[in-house]
Amino acid sequence: MSKSACIICTKETTKGHKVIEDKIIEMIRMIKSKFGIVKGYKLVVCDECIEKYEKKRKDFERKSIFFIGIGVILAIVLLLLNLSIGSLLGGLFLLLIMIIISLMNYVPQIEKEVKKNERKVTKRRTNKK
Repeated sequence: MSKSACIICTKETTKGHKVIEDKIIEMIRMIKSKFGIVKGYKLVVCDECIEKYEKKRKDFERKSIFFIGIGVILAIVLLLLNLSIGSLLGGLFLLLIMIIISLMNYVPQIEKEVKKNERKVTKRRTNKK
């Protein structure tokens, strides 16, 4: 059995809500393995930190939408000011920078959230009939 670590308090724990291994976590693990600093923990959110996690996750989602929205607006404005390949590439570059900024405080999803979201979708589908 491999060790688990809480992503909020960074303490080793045996119980908690499992973090979903997405592309960003896989990329971080790959970079850490290249430098030889990977610890191999299973990532969880312990029961004591679940409220802090939910607050951080909502904050991350709100900031992501804000930064990506600003990036899209800047890209469109830049394109409208000067219709050229340079302004298109500049706008795409600004959008990419804003996406990277939004990922600076990344908080991954946990399985509990995914199951809750699936139930909402199922309820919506059954209510439409």
